[in-house]
Amino acid sequence: MDSNKSNPLFDQDLEDLIPFTSLKISAFVSAAKISKDVKNVTIGPNATHTIDENLNISELSQSDTTDKENEIKNQNNSSAKKTSPRQKNWMSETPEIDYYDSEPPSPKPISVDDIKYVSQKLQQKKTEKETAAQVRKELSERAKRISEADKLRQEKYLAATRAAEKNLAERLKESERILLEAVANVERQEREFELEQKQKMEEMKKRENDLKEKSKVISKFRVVHTLFKQGIERFMKAFMDMDKEMQASFVNYKSAALPVIRAFENVVQTIAKGNLDIEAVNNAEKLQKNMDRLTNEMISRVNEIKVAAQNAEKEAENANRKKQQELAEQKAKESEAAAALSAMSSNQVTSVRDTVDNNQPPPPQPSQSTQQQNVRNAMNQFVSQSSLTRYDRIMSLYKEHSDAVKKLSEDQNMKKYRMTCQIAVNTPINAISALNPEHLLDKYRKLEALLKGDTVTAGSAQVSVNQHPLGKVYVTLLLSRKFVNQSDTIMSNNAKAEFPIAAILIALWQKFPEVGQFFLAYLYKECPFFVPYFLPKVQGQSDEDYMKSIGYRYTNGVMEKHDLYLKRMSGIARLYAAIWITGSRRGETAPHPHNLQNGWEWLCEILNLDPLPEICATLIFEVLQVAGHAFLATYGKQFMKLLNAIQNQYFPKLNAVDQGGPKARLEDFVVKALRERKIDPPEGLLPPNFW
Repeated sequence: MDSNKSNPLFDQDLEDLIPFTSLKISAFVSAAKISKDVKNVTIGPNATHTIDENLNISELSQSDTTDKENEIKNQNNSSAKKTSPRQKNWMSETPEIDYYDSEPPSPKPISVDDIKYVSQKLQQKKTEKETAAQVRKELSERAKRISEADKLRQEKYLAATRAAEKNLAERLKESERILLEAVANVERQEREFELEQKQKMEEMKKRENDLKEKSKVISKFRVVHTLFKQGIERFMKAFMDMDKEMQASFVNYKSAALPVIRAFENVVQTIAKGNLDIEAVNNAEKLQKNMDRLTNEMISRVNEIKVAAQNAEKEAENANRKKQQELAEQKAKESEAAAALSAMSSNQVTSVRDTVDNNQPPPPQPSQSTQQQNVRNAMNQFVSQSSLTRYDRIMSLYKEHSDAVKKLSEDQNMKKYRMTCQIAVNTPINAISALNPEHLLDKYRKLEALLKGDTVTAGSAQVSVNQHPLGKVYVTLLLSRKFVNQSDTIMSNNAKAEFPIAAILIALWQKFPEVGQFFLAYLYKECPFFVPYFLPKVQGQSDEDYMKSIGYRYTNGVMEKHDLYLKRMSGIARLYAAIWITGSRRGETAPHPHNLQNGWEWLCEILNLDPLPEICATLIFEVLQVAGHAFLATYGKQFMKLLNAIQNQYFPKLNAVDQGGPKARLEDFVVKALRERKIDPPEGLLPPNFW
C-alpha cells in the first residue's frame, strides 16, 4: 500500500485519537489472551499470516475494548493455525501484568517515532487485513471453484454412474431380450419342427392315401378301358355280322356310337397327359356304359329282327326258299360273269362272231407270238387302247425299278437299314390328318427331307436315302405303296382322311414325279379297274392268281371276304378321287400332276365298258360322292348329260348283272342329282390355301 497517500487519521493529534496508555494495556491484554493460540510472527517482515480457523473472536471481546481493538482482534483471528518459533519466544518473554492488584504504570511520553511506528503497524495491519481478506476471497473463490469443480465432477460422476447403470440396465435388458428371443426362437423352431414333422406325416399319409386312391382309380380305369374295348368289339362284331341291308337300317346306332368313341378317346388322351382323376374315370365309365347300352340295344334289336325273321321263315317257308333261290341265282350270275371273263380270254381269243362251225376241222395251233397278239386283241375288249398304253408304260417303269431294288430288298446285311427306312416312311404317313395347317406341313417336310437325301430321325436312329445307291428308289417305292395302303385307314377309321393324305401326296408328286408314277402303279396293281382295265382270266391262270390280279388279297391261301374287298376298293376310290379335286399347297407354282381331267376321262371310259357286278357300281358311286360336286362345277351340262346316260343306258346293262346294294346306292345318288340338279361338296374337303 502507498504510505505517501493522504490519510485523515494522521492529520489529527494522536492523543486526540487514542489514549496511548490505555491502548498499550488493551493491546497487551489482548495479546496475552491470544498468545495461547498464536504461535508465529504476526507483525513484521517475518510474519506468516497464518490464522487458526478455530479461533473464536467473540471470546476475546471485552466490553471496554474499542472498535479498533476489535478490528485488530479480528485481524489476529484470521492468522494461520501454526505459530512461528519467534512468536512463541516473544510470547514467553512478555511479562505477566496484574491488572487489578497493581496500579498502572505512569505513561511514558510518546515520541513521533512511536507514532510513526504505530501508524506503520496499523497500516501494516490494515494491509495485512486487506491481504488476508483478499487471500480469503481468493481462497473462498478457489474453494468455491474447487467446490463447483467437485460438484461438477460429482455430477459428472453421478451422471456417468447413472449412464453406466442405465447402460448396464439396458444391456441387461437387451441381454434378457436376446435370451428371451433365443428361447422364443428355440421354442418356435421346436414348434415349427413339430409342425413340419406333423405336416410331413400328414403329407406322407395324404400321399399314401392319394396313391391308394390313384391305384384304385387306375385299376378302375383299366377295368373301364377293358370293358369299353370289349364293348366296341361286341358292337363292331354285331354290326359286321349284319348283312348290308340290315346295316343300313342300323346306321343310326353307328352314328350314335362314333361320338361316344371319340369322347372316350379324348378322355384317354387327357389321362395320358397325367390328368388322371376320379372325375375322368367316372366320365369314361359313363361312356363305357353308354357304349354297352348302345351295343346291347342294337344286339337286342338284331335278335328281335332275327327272331322275327325266324318266325317269318317258319310261317312263310316257301317265300324264304324263293329268296334263297334268288340269292343262288344272283351268285350263279356272278359266277357266269366271271366265267364269261375267263372264256373271253381263253385260247379261242377271236370273237364269237368269227368262231368257225363245229363241223369244220380245228384250226392250226398258233405260234407263241401269234398267241400273245391274240391275247392282246382279247384284252382290247376290256380296256381302251390309250388306257392300255398308259398302263403298260407305268407298269414297265414300276417293274424296272422294283427289279433293281431287289438287290437291296434281299440283302440280309441291310435289314436294319430297310427297317429304319420303313419307320421313316410309316411314322409321318400314319400321322397325317387335317388337325391344322402346321401339323400337315410338318408331315410333308419330314417326307420331303427323306426323299431329298437329308438325314432324318426314325425312331431312335438316323437314316438317309444316300446311305445306299438304291436307297432313294427303295424309299420312293415304299412311300408310294404306303399311300395306296392308306385306303384301309380311310374306310376303317375316318371317311374324311382321304383329303389330307391326297394333299401331301400331290405336294410330293409335284416335287418328285416318280412318287406319282409309282403311286399309280401300286394303284393299278391293287385296283386295275382304275385304268380302267377289266383283266380277263387267261388260259392256265389259277383262280387264286386271277383273283389276286383284280385286287383280292389272300391270307394263308384263304381269299378275303367279298364285302371286305369292296370296302377296301371303296377306300382306294375315295383317295383317287380326292387327288383329282384337291388343290396344291399355298405358294406352289407347279401344275397339278393329276387333276380333274384324269377323273373325267376315267369316268367316261369305264362307262363305255360293260359293267361287272358290284365292283363297277361301287367305284362309280364313291367317285361321284367325292368328285361329283367338282364335275358339276367344271363340266356343268356335259356332266348332267353323262348322269342321264348313266340312268338311261348304263343302268340297264348294270341291272343285267347286278342287283345288290352298290347298284341301289348308285341309282339313288344319280336320281337325286338329276332331280335336284346339284351335288353337295364332300365332307372333309380342305379349303383352298389351307396349308
